[in-house]
Amino acid sequence: MKIRALKYALISCSLFAVAAHAAKPAKPAKPAGIASVRGARQSALDKANLTYHGGPVIVTPKVVFIFWGPSFSNVASPDYAYAQELRNYRNQLGATPEFNVITQYSGIELANLGAGTPDWFDTSTPPTNVTDATVRSKVSQYLSFYPANASAIYEVVLPSTSYSSNGTSTSCGGSNLQYCAYHSYFTSGSTVAKYSIQPYPSCGNCQAFGWTAAQNQEHFVLHETRETVTDPQLNAWYDGNLSGEADDKCNWTPAPFIGTGGYGYQYEWSNASASCVQSIPVSGPPPPGNPFIYASASDERQACYGIASHVSSYCDSIGDFNDRQMCYGLAQSSQTPCTQITDRNLQLSCYGIAFKPNFPSNCRDITDNDMRRFCYGAAGVANTDIGNCTQVSARNTQLLCYAMNNSVSSNCDDISNANDRQFCLGVSSHSTSYCANIQ
Repeated sequence: MKIRALKYALISCSLFAVAAHAAKPAKPAKPAGIASVRGARQSALDKANLTYHGGPVIVTPKVVFIFWGPSFSNVASPDYAYAQELRNYRNQLGATPEFNVITQYSGIELANLGAGTPDWFDTSTPPTNVTDATVRSKVSQYLSFYPANASAIYEVVLPSTSYSSNGTSTSCGGSNLQYCAYHSYFTSGSTVAKYSIQPYPSCGNCQAFGWTAAQNQEHFVLHETRETVTDPQLNAWYDGNLSGEADDKCNWTPAPFIGTGGYGYQYEWSNASASCVQSIPVSGPPPPGNPFIYASASDERQACYGIASHVSSYCDSIGDFNDRQMCYGLAQSSQTPCTQITDRNLQLSCYGIAFKPNFPSNCRDITDNDMRRFCYGAAGVANTDIGNCTQVSARNTQLLCYAMNNSVSSNCDDISNANDRQFCLGVSSHSTSYCANIQ
């Protein structure tokens, strides 16, 4: 949830607000939104659909964890297993039916949330009271190591020895419990950096009955991730009433539940049914294995131009760093640009495909099964290694693999997504005329 003006948040008759966003000056057209405490009766305002207010969403999001504290790197500490479970949760979340609920808002897509720059295990000890300014400083420190990504959400995870504060309000462990987590944003250079604070859920009002600490934290990772995707700058999707953003409306009522993978989830508001729903089934298999998934049509178009024409200057304007380096590698038929890619699976794919068909063995250590098969097929000898493509589970990705293996563009004809079809036609036929159709 977001708090537009903290002074409004504090007049809630509830004892606690269980998920909040950083304070911002109040806008008269949009009152503060307060999440009810667990078990509180829902307001009639919670029945209102979300409305779109013109701001951006994150179409293909990524989540980067910043685990702050030495215990997260200590294999003897319970926090080590806690951190690894959160990472496993994140890595599968973007392809789940629970995440699929928000694809109805402004074309948001299922995505590999773990495909961003690396997580950071910061072994310095955080202060007991971690203010919002401190969180922003920690995210800025991370961005001094890695390139900023407009599609990334930087989620700062605290150990139980620290708590979060925002003004006079605190999370579990503080003296004025008002929230369990929140999200906000700030400007970093030319990029709007989106972040959330994930304090340890050490108090009863931030816990579901019978859940582990990790499952409780998963609930809030989900809450803040989906809200950041649908309302990253607090001006996109919300209901205009006191009940706020999508996850605020369903935070504790109905009760959080154990869902896909045995992880912790909560209900989400669906405009399609005007109700809180657990999930919306994913039509077809989740999008696995494709190293050519772009944050915007513009990025996909420029990558198509670069790869199809072997003119690397087309790649210069691609916003995502890894996608830009992949484009350089394939446009130049060189593995050198691949060395800078921060995602290991994408890097290995780049190594294999950029120098096709000389080094398909680079694909061997890719941990995603479908991406490994795609890499072997796309990087391999035409028609001889095409059988690897047959094993890729997503049909659109499989068809792209066929086309990149044997340069037969008719393989692209049945790709259901129009932009992806044009990309496939362009790179397989080496004709930029198709790239111009990516809109």
